[in-house]
Amino acid sequence: MQETVLVGVDWGTTNLRAYAFAADGSLRAKTARPTGITRMTVPYGDLLEELCGEFGAGADTPALLCGMVGSRQGWIEARYIPTPCTLDGLVDGLVSAPHASRRVLVVPGLDSRSGRAPDVMRGEETQLLGLMDGLGDAERLVCMPGTHCKWVRIAGGRILDFRSYMTGEAFAALKDHTILGRQMSAGAAHDAAAFETGVAMAQEARRRGPGALLNLLFGVRTLGLFERLSAEAAPSLMSGLMIGAEIADALGPEPPAEPVVVVGSAGLSARYRDAARALGVRTAIADEDIATRGLWAIARAAKLASR
Repeated sequence: MQETVLVGVDWGTTNLRAYAFAADGSLRAKTARPTGITRMTVPYGDLLEELCGEFGAGADTPALLCGMVGSRQGWIEARYIPTPCTLDGLVDGLVSAPHASRRVLVVPGLDSRSGRAPDVMRGEETQLLGLMDGLGDAERLVCMPGTHCKWVRIAGGRILDFRSYMTGEAFAALKDHTILGRQMSAGAAHDAAAFETGVAMAQEARRRGPGALLNLLFGVRTLGLFERLSAEAAPSLMSGLMIGAEIADALGPEPPAEPVVVVGSAGLSARYRDAARALGVRTAIADEDIATRGLWAIARAAKLASR
C-alpha cells in the first residue's frame, strides 16, 4: 500500500473535507466532517493531527490547507492575492500555520478590484486550479454555487476576475426571517415545476432591470394569498427566482459560446444547471472533489510533494 505523502484539507466555514495523497498524486483516502471554522471545539492543530492519524500520516508528512481556515477568523490569516492570478502567485502567498506539530501551509485567498467594491474568495481558488488543467487556454466562465456564489473568468492558467452573489445567504434570510417564510413548509421537497416558474419570473426581472427582483419576490407572498402557490412549492419558486436573477446578471446580454462550468455540491449544481438551461445556457458540471487537483498542484509547485 502506498504511503501518505501529503494531507490536504479544504476547510470551510461549516464543514471540512480532508484528503490523503499518495506519491503519484492519487487519493489514498478522504473524509468529511461538520467541523468548519465556526464549529471548532478544539485547537486547529489538534484536529489536524487527528485527521493525519486517521490517514496514517507520519510526523514528517506535510499538510496543505485551503478555505476559510486562512481567514481572519481561522487558524492564521493568509492575505488576499489580487487577480489576475496564477498558480505561482498562490504559491508565493502561502503562509505557515503557527504551533503546528508538522509542516502546515495555508493557501491565500483572492481579491478582485474591478468593481465599485472589492470582492474576495477563499477555497474556490484551489478548486479553480484543479479545474484549469482540463479546459485548455480559451477563456471560460465558471459558476461556483454556494452561500456566496462565485462567477469566475479563467483563461490560459490564470484566474482573471470574479463576482460574488449572496444568493444562498439571502435565500436563507428571506425564508427564515421574513413574512415570505411564514407561507413556506419547513423541509419541503424540491418542486421542479415551481422552480422553473421562478426562473421564468427571473426573466421578467431581467427585462425590467435589477430593481424588479424586489417586486417579484413579494409575489411569493401574494401567489400564496390567492392560492396559486402552495406552501410546499413556495421555497422552490423563490429559489428559482433568485438563482435565475443571479444567472441573468452574471451572464449579461451575451451568453458565452462555451458551456458554463459549474463547480459545487451535486444538488445545488443541478439547480443551477436547470436554471441555466431554462435561460438557454449550456453547462458542464465538474467533479465535486476538484479541489484535490488544485491542492496537489499547489503542493508540487511549493515542493511539498513530488511526482
